[in-house]
Amino acid sequence: MEHNKNIMPKTHFSFMSAMFAVRDFLVPRNKILEEINIRPGDVILDFGCGPGSYCLAAANLVGESGRIIALDINPVALAHVQKRADKQNIEIIETLLPNGGIDLPDEGVNVVFLFDVLHGLKNRGDIFPEIRRVIKSDGILAVSDHHMKDQHIIETITESGRFEYEGITKHAFRFRPI
Repeated sequence: MEHNKNIMPKTHFSFMSAMFAVRDFLVPRNKILEEINIRPGDVILDFGCGPGSYCLAAANLVGESGRIIALDINPVALAHVQKRADKQNIEIIETLLPNGGIDLPDEGVNVVFLFDVLHGLKNRGDIFPEIRRVIKSDGILAVSDHHMKDQHIIETITESGRFEYEGITKHAFRFRPI
């Protein structure tokens, strides 16, 4: 099997997950998500879900009528999310390994999370059209990345020509599809 240098080894992923568990204890992810206006029944795409902090917290906000898609290039991350969802009896989370695109229908997602992954996206020219394709015209792209300055986040998202800046909450930038 060819090694993908973009995929984090399991030991590094375990360390990162432990660090995020501490972070999530200090600042619960549901507090951040409450600012985004997630509604019961929403379909959420957690793009670059990592260990699942946000998608697991979002499950409570969308309820049984909602759906969470946890997408990551790392199969270890997806297995971790599925294991956590199973342990918490959350049945509305499904994992998705991208295969040259996002295998979801056009305009089927209400909210896309792009949390702490924007700085590492190498192929933004391919990713932003796909995110725009799957997000509903009245949807929200929520972005947060502590590795980037605020203005750089806004410019990176808006220069794609697919999203316009709507504003910032305490923890995340909000963008609307164009």
